[in-house]
Amino acid sequence: MGLLSMKSAGHASLANIAAGSVGLAALAMFARRELTTASPFIPLRAFAEYPAMTGVNVQFMLVNLLYYALFFSIPSYLQTVRHVGEFHTGVLMLTLGLCSLVASPFAGKWIDKAGPRPALIAAALLMTLGSSWLVTLTETSPVIGVSLALAAFGIGNGLNAVGMQAALFKSSPKEMAGVASGLFLTSRYLGTILSSLLTGVIMGRTFSFAGFRLLGAFLAVIAIVLVLMNLRRSTPEKAAAVGRRP
Repeated sequence: MGLLSMKSAGHASLANIAAGSVGLAALAMFARRELTTASPFIPLRAFAEYPAMTGVNVQFMLVNLLYYALFFSIPSYLQTVRHVGEFHTGVLMLTLGLCSLVASPFAGKWIDKAGPRPALIAAALLMTLGSSWLVTLTETSPVIGVSLALAAFGIGNGLNAVGMQAALFKSSPKEMAGVASGLFLTSRYLGTILSSLLTGVIMGRTFSFAGFRLLGAFLAVIAIVLVLMNLRRSTPEKAAAVGRRP
């Protein structure tokens, strides 16, 4: 609420700071409650006990931040900045879903043979490529060029959809599979919320071409972080073993 009200007002006021402070205080109280209760709603201690699982959840949150920021911003860019009609915008957005749909079965076979790490590295590289392509667009670039970025993100999303789930279950102990799945979905929703927040803060009140390019630059940085996270990822068995050490 503090960040969104700051974005709407265009500056930071005492009310914005107060709202943000209340939010941080509430978050601290929630964390303290979860760490002290015998039956926590969110087992925060599991993040420290199983670092490999924590890494997967952080990565999944960033993946969804990237994906939904693109999903929210591209239609606005096409219709508001480039004045493309709703029908043609929808046709262009189909590139995202179709590429994801086609990539998923191949991702499953690839991950069965080589594990999730190579597929996740490829997905992060594709997202980096797609984000960088958005930054290179100009106000006179052919609109069809947007489909290239959408295709890169779509294929990356198909690889991530399968790869992240495989990485989760490889890095999580079997006895907490249900909890791990719940945390995994929570990470997805957090990424979605952060994507809308990031888009709103960067764009402000008016969706502009300059803001769109700036958003693309932010997404490129996040995608590079994902590449580095996947390159540093150890084998699933070793990662799970580290998380199980007393």
